[in-house]
Amino acid sequence: MYTRSCARVFAALAVPTRFPCGNDRPGPGGSSPVQTLLIESPGLPRGSLYLNDSTLLAVRGVTERGDTIPVYGVSWSSRAPDVAAFGSTGYLRAVSHGRVDVTATSGSLSTTRSIQVAGTLHNRPVTSSEVWSLAGSPHVVDSVLIVGGDPVATLTVEPGVSVFFRDGAELNVGAVGEGRVIADGDAAALRLEHEDSLAEASASWSNPARGSSAGRRVSR
Repeated sequence: MYTRSCARVFAALAVPTRFPCGNDRPGPGGSSPVQTLLIESPGLPRGSLYLNDSTLLAVRGVTERGDTIPVYGVSWSSRAPDVAAFGSTGYLRAVSHGRVDVTATSGSLSTTRSIQVAGTLHNRPVTSSEVWSLAGSPHVVDSVLIVGGDPVATLTVEPGVSVFFRDGAELNVGAVGEGRVIADGDAAALRLEHEDSLAEASASWSNPARGSSAGRRVSR
């Protein structure tokens, strides 16, 4: 929904599977044939995926000498499509929180990597009431997110939740329809941070614990 950097989430390392006979396709310049596959995630610098986000994984072949070379004809599968599933374009999209094992196969070789889905990406307007839960934290705002509807759309943020803002992102409450933001409990528990640095945001959320915040903008 974090593709992108953030803290407090974990992902298992790729675990290549070795086949003694190797791959029958030699590497460039007659180098050793591919012995294992390695899943790379250039779009996941933080090592995990936000709910509602997607990423494109890559595969490299590893030779006997330890060189990495391109491999082709790769097919992908997810062992938990209810957590994250591959679409027709090859992107892995997170649909619920949890851990998923994804497998890449090329010829006789395959390897599996475990990816954690943690945190939640928000890039669609909040037009009806919803809750940003502690279990789904951190919550990452990826755009100008409008909170408002008819009847009133209430965004409730649970205590202890961290809200991260990407560049140019903000909450715009009540710009369209009627909206309000409520921090359920101690307002000081709501932390507004910039996703890249995890530093305290320069903007503050004015009285989120008390009623309507119509017309307010919240950003990093």
